[in-house]
Amino acid sequence: MQVRWLIRKDIEKLMVKFPNVDEERWDYFVECLGQRNIIGMVLEWRGYLYGFVIYELQKDRIELIDIVAEEKDFVAILVDTIKSKLGNIESRRKIITLEISEYDVSSQLLFQELEFRCVTIKKDYYIFEYSKDANIALDDLGDKELEKLATKAKKTPR
Repeated sequence: MQVRWLIRKDIEKLMVKFPNVDEERWDYFVECLGQRNIIGMVLEWRGYLYGFVIYELQKDRIELIDIVAEEKDFVAILVDTIKSKLGNIESRRKIITLEISEYDVSSQLLFQELEFRCVTIKKDYYIFEYSKDANIALDDLGDKELEKLATKAKKTPR
């Protein structure tokens, strides 16, 4: 599997792949991607897109705008890629943040598994944070595990 830059041609494929993401959000993503500090990446394997992440580079942190994938393990791969951007010593960005709706309990639990913690409670959402200083790494998935996940995702109706 590879994580690569999201290109405009990917947007159409992703819109078909993830119909639960409304068109207004897609328009917002396209608008955001025109900015220099906002980056989109896709998770691809054998020409098939399994998920995407859009994030913003702030002065002191990386803020996840949206992350969507077929399986939670694919979300973990995308998040691990973002975590690796915190690794270099010269980087002033040491934190990853994201907002999660208070009603989206499954996402809250998933990001807790990925070593994020809730740092702020706002009306209708929580702010989760991952700090590089925690020194926690995800286990790498083997090729056989990736093959199983990819096969399962292709067979799952959307």
